[in-house]
Order: sequence, then C-alpha cells, then structure tokens
Amino acid sequence: QTVSVQPARILPLQKEQDAALSEADLVRAMQGGSLLLLGEPGAGKTTSLVALARDLAAAGPLTPVFMPLGRYGGDFWETLGEALAPGAARVPKPVARELVESGALVLLLDGINEVQDPNLHRRLVSELNELTAPDEPTVHGHWIVSGRIHDYQQTHHQLVHLERRRWEMQPFTADLIYQLLAEALDRAQALALYQDMSESVRELCSNPLLLNMVLAVHRQHGQTPVGRGALYRQFVDLLLGWGADRQLFAQKRAELQGLWPEALTVQLHRQIAKRALVALASGASTTQIAWRDACHHFAGALSQALDPARAAVVLLDELIRRGILRSDVANRVSFFHHTFQEYFHALQLVGRPPEELIPKGGVAALDREAVIFVAGLMDDPIPLVRRALEVDPLLTFEIVRDCPKAVPKDLLHELARQIWQRAQYAGPFSGVFRRWALLFKRLAVLVSQKPEDFAREVAGTSDKSDFTRQLMKFYSELGDAQGQQKALAAVVIGEDVPEPLLSAAAIAAYFSADYERAVDLWTRYLEKHPGTDTASVLYNRALAFDLIGRTEAALADFDQSIKSGPDIVVRTGYARLLHRLGRNQEALEQLRLANQQEPAYARAHSSLADILEADEPEEALRHREQAVRYAPHEEDLRIYLRQLADLQEKLGRHADAIRSLREMIADR
Repeated sequence: QTVSVQPARILPLQKEQDAALSEADLVRAMQGGSLLLLGEPGAGKTTSLVALARDLAAAGPLTPVFMPLGRYGGDFWETLGEALAPGAARVPKPVARELVESGALVLLLDGINEVQDPNLHRRLVSELNELTAPDEPTVHGHWIVSGRIHDYQQTHHQLVHLERRRWEMQPFTADLIYQLLAEALDRAQALALYQDMSESVRELCSNPLLLNMVLAVHRQHGQTPVGRGALYRQFVDLLLGWGADRQLFAQKRAELQGLWPEALTVQLHRQIAKRALVALASGASTTQIAWRDACHHFAGALSQALDPARAAVVLLDELIRRGILRSDVANRVSFFHHTFQEYFHALQLVGRPPEELIPKGGVAALDREAVIFVAGLMDDPIPLVRRALEVDPLLTFEIVRDCPKAVPKDLLHELARQIWQRAQYAGPFSGVFRRWALLFKRLAVLVSQKPEDFAREVAGTSDKSDFTRQLMKFYSELGDAQGQQKALAAVVIGEDVPEPLLSAAAIAAYFSADYERAVDLWTRYLEKHPGTDTASVLYNRALAFDLIGRTEAALADFDQSIKSGPDIVVRTGYARLLHRLGRNQEALEQLRLANQQEPAYARAHSSLADILEADEPEEALRHREQAVRYAPHEEDLRIYLRQLADLQEKLGRHADAIRSLREMIADR
C-alpha cells in the first residue's frame, strides 16, 4: 500500500502583500494561472504533477502533458513533441506550437533542476522565458514548472514570468504523518511506530518519499530507521532482496553467475550491485542516462567479470526489473528517484575532508544532497557540521536534522542563532522570511524544546522588550496572530507600550480593528525613529487614517510613502483612494506606474479596470483578464472572475461570460 500525498500543501511566495501567509493545494493554485512549483527533494513534486495530470485528464476539457525535463536536449519543441506522443513519431513543432497557443494544454514540466548541464539549463530557461512572456501567443497555454527550491535559488537563470506566481511545497505536519501511518497500518501499529520514532526520524517523515520508505522498511523488517542514510541503505537492501522467496530473479542471477569467476553469494551480489550503482551515480552528468552510457559505467565497475560488457547488460536489466532503476520508451535509464542517485554518489564521497565536500563558495546544487547524505554515513559528522556552519546555515540544518543527537549543544545553538537572525530580517510584507521561521520551529522540535524557550537562549538579548519584538517578528513571519498578541500582552501594561515594540503593537492594533490606537502608535514610532522603515509605516498609517475617515491625512501619508520609496502596493492603495474621491486621472497615473513596475500585480489590473470600465470597456476587459490570470488567492480569484463575467455580459460576449461563471463555480 502506498501513502497518499494528495492534496499537496503549497505556499505562495510571489510578491503580493500577505501572500506568504495563505496556503492552497495544487489544483486551486493552478486555477490562478501558470506557476512555478518548488520543493525539497522527495517533497512530492513529481507525484503531485502526475496526480494533477490524472485528475485533469479525467475531468476535461484541458489536456495535461507530463514532461520530465531531464530529457531536454536543447530544443523545447522536440522534447514536447516526444511527450505528446510517447513511443510514437514525435509531434512536429508547428502542430505542438498550435496546440500550446490554443490554450488546450496544461504543460507539466517536471524537474528543471534535473537539466544539469549549465549550457542546456541556460538554454531551457531562455526558451521558457520567451514562451511564457505576456505578449507571446504561447502564454495561452497553462504552464507549471517544478524544481528543487535550493537549486532554483542558487542558479543565476530565473524563470522571470513564472517567478511571479511561485509556490513552495510544504512538509507533512505531525498530525498528518500519524494519520497517514494509521491509513497504511492499523492504529495500534501506527501508534507504536510513531512513538518509537526519534524526533529526527519524525522530521524525515514530513517528506512524502521518506515516509513511504519508512513504511516499507517497517512492514518488511518491523524496524524503525535511525536516520536518512540508514533508511536508504535498508530500503535499497529491501529492493535487492525482493522476490528471493519466490525465485523471481533466479534466471538473471544464473546468467550473472555464468559471467563471474567466483561463487555469487547473496552478500557478494549486493556488493556488486551497489558498486555498479555507485559508478553509475558518480559518472552520470544528468538524471536521464542513455542505455549505452549506463552499460559503460556498469562495465567499468564489473571489471572482474569474464565478460564485463555482457555482465553489465544482465545486471542493469535486473536492477530495472527490481525498481531501483527505470527505463523509458527512448531507452534512457534513470534512478527510481533522483535522491537515490545522490545517495549512491555519496557512498563514493565518504572519507573526503570537509573543506573538499563544502568549498568556501558553497556546495554546487549538483552535489548538495550527496553531501547531506555523507554526513549521515559518517562515524563522526561534527567536523562537517562545523564546516557547514561557516558556509551555509540551510545546508547545516539539513545535515543536523539527520543526526541531532550527534551534534554538540554549542553547534546547535550557533545554527539556531543564524536561523533566528534570518527570520528577523526586514521584508516588504509579513511572511517573506517565513521559511526561516519554520526552520527555527523545526529545529526547536528536533532538540525537544518549545520555540519560545529555544529563542530565549539564542536571541542574543537580555532586554525583555527587545526579545518580545523579535518574538513578535517570528510569529508575524509564521502568520500566527495569536502568538503575536500573547507575546505583546506579556510586556504591555495598559497603554504603556515600550519603544522597541511600537511598530509591532501598531500592527497588532490595526488587525484588531483599533485604528485610532494604530495611528497613535505609528505616529509615536515615526517620531522616535525618523528615517527607519518610513515608507512602509506611512503606508500602514495611511490605511488606518482612511478607515477612521481622516482622508486628507491618509492622502498626505500615501504621497510621502511614495516619495520615500515607490512601491506597487502603496501606489495601488493610493490610487484606490484617489478613485473613490473622483480624482481618476491621478489614480490612473499611479496605477500605470505600478503596472510598469510589476506587470503581474493583480490588484493594480483590477483597479485599472474599475476606472476604465465606463469609458474604455475593451481596455478594462484586458485588465480584468490579467487580474484573473495573476490572482494570488482563491478569494481574489472568485472576485475577479465575477467582475470579468459581468463585463463580458455587458459587452455581449455571453459564451465567454458563461465560461467565467463556470470557472467561478468550480473554484468554490
């Protein structure tokens, strides 16, 4: 039985106010338009895209096309032509282009990180940027590109249009892990297994792939793995031993024995297989390997055989049948999962010095997971942890989560300090650094501490007000309003708010609908901290002024905020107020500037349509369509679809209006 990972929880990371605090699943995210889907290795990106393809194919009318990008060879249309007709003649480029431009296809492009040749990667990104540009006919297709989050962040080549709707897959929560265990086992077994897991293994189980592997090992041997390296070793042994009781691979074993100069025991067979897999993983420069090249790598590892080339073919065929490797219709070989390739590559790296494994400039994306595996395979990972701390705190966390008990307290605290500091960075809106806040929370769980207590140990301040300010920022990044209020209540007596907490207290007052108090607190903050966060504080105060009817004060703050640091959110908010006051030309000027600054900002498009609809309905229609395309949230999407349908109806485009209304109903 396989653990279900649907629907996947994903988090929007596009530049939209408060966008980082809203979650969705992939189906709902896709309804807002093309997107970039990022996640950790094994987070379920491929599984989610395959499941989405299945659901879309069953529902119609759109046609999903699943396309592993590891097969990309330098021409997007050739790769798509193969994906459109697997096992048959490639669909010609003109036909493929026509299908994309028609809007009938949902292109599920899986694993941009698996295009590992730098020149090919650069070429692919360039092609995708051209094809997804707003003024290209191919933008009518639905594009979803997946990849590893760290690999994508490390590359200098960004998907500039899809980046505007960027989502990150989220790990399983503790309650969901237990629920999935209970679905796969009976409840008594699930509870026993969950209680037997260390915190580090529970952390591993937040990853769908690893949770499946833990279940498989537990069912076969009744064991609970102690770490990721051990889990992969046990799972590979399980696959290599699968079917032995039924003699499923007896013929292949006999063929290999005929080519081997000594008795092929079970232990020796496993050693040979692992040696060949290490050679393949370390010698391949991509995740999709031509059959001939795979045989060449295997033969090099089987030099003791009487006929290494023939032995390579026999062993390769057996490992494909066992499921450790895969082959496709074009006779390309790949590992069962990309992380297995990295695990076997790591086996070759064990024993190398930390400075070689983690260079001063950072670990290349191609080697990152292998280095993390190495730490779990070492007898003493501490030197590698120390080296990682000097270079990359995220890499350090990924190493530590596999072996937290082997890492001394001083190193854990230094890692926690670095993560905490990054969660405190100032950003354009709450939630920009949510990822670091979540990492800190996960690290606290790994060391069996409450986040607040752990933060107190590493925040680097003895001042109660300063610590509360940091704690409120942490809860703000997590989107935990209750945590913010609780932290503030611990230090505020009556109306007396300590100076370091003025801005945080103003935000708390605003979201509690106490706008007068919010204005007072932001005013005090500006007096005490002239020149610090001026643009954002003035914008926030303008919103509060507007809500209490002090229009002139709101206009003045909007104007000053734009002069301090022009921002699309501020310009749009200012324009909405100007429009309400009947100052439409000034409003249009602000919105067009916002639109030039960020063409994918949905709220600016919606506001432009509001002003233009009476006199320029065709132009308004274009902006309504863009608002729907770039809507960041479900609620926004429903509103924009309703407005689009109403305008289509007014213009006599009844069929279009019906389609928009159907989309809105489906979205509910």
